[in-house]
Amino acid sequence: SPSLKSTLNLLLNTRFPMVLYWGPEHLVFYNDAFRPSLGENGKHPWALGKPSSVVWAEAYDIVQPFIDLAYSGCETARHDDMLIPILRNGRLEDVYWTFSFSSVLSETGDVEGVLVVCNETTDKIHQLSKLSISDQRFQNLVRDATVGIVVLTGDEMRVLIVNKMYGHLVGHAIEELLDQPLFNILPEAEGPFRPILNKVKSTGEAIYLYDHPYVLHGAQGEKIEGFVNLVYQPYKETDGTITGVLVLCHDVTEQVLSRKKL
Repeated sequence: SPSLKSTLNLLLNTRFPMVLYWGPEHLVFYNDAFRPSLGENGKHPWALGKPSSVVWAEAYDIVQPFIDLAYSGCETARHDDMLIPILRNGRLEDVYWTFSFSSVLSETGDVEGVLVVCNETTDKIHQLSKLSISDQRFQNLVRDATVGIVVLTGDEMRVLIVNKMYGHLVGHAIEELLDQPLFNILPEAEGPFRPILNKVKSTGEAIYLYDHPYVLHGAQGEKIEGFVNLVYQPYKETDGTITGVLVLCHDVTEQVLSRKKL
């Protein structure tokens, strides 16, 4: 039919991955941009012209409702990163897709087929999964570290990351510090420490302090004092922009007091 011919021409002349389901049996056609998603020595070219229930037998219960909805004349919404497993490379693989379905109409306005514009996003999902695992490992490392760690961002020096040891040093729970401007919680620390933080954030150069005295008040108003070794390092985003400061605090109060006694 003229609508089939024009739709196939569209498939052949676009660089976007597309699949066409045609007629009562939903016969499958696709373009070269879609072929990599079929894998090596997979369903191509066997799948061309076969019913969708045969081509996607392993996932037809997922695919069929979208096809039927488009055949009914309804435009389906875009679906992002949806898991639709398919057989390829000799095994069933978890494959993720971003896609949208649209009806193909005849000259008389009848639905003759369904055109799917799709993009495989499996690699993206795997990368996000790896990043999530890496982030969790980093969070575990920070949480269990034996030195105090805090990341402060923005002009407010808002607490982005903080661990239990840092909370212990300043007398506040993690929940009290997280996402709060640090000097709203520790106002007495602003005078001696904000200039250092500002310098590291503006210059991008690390600063090291040894046996540095500090005096603070904890959550219950108790006086906390001691000595710490401090490392201030610029905190950078993935593009290299400095948005804050990473501070490492090592309590050396006992060592300093022992040296003074000696």
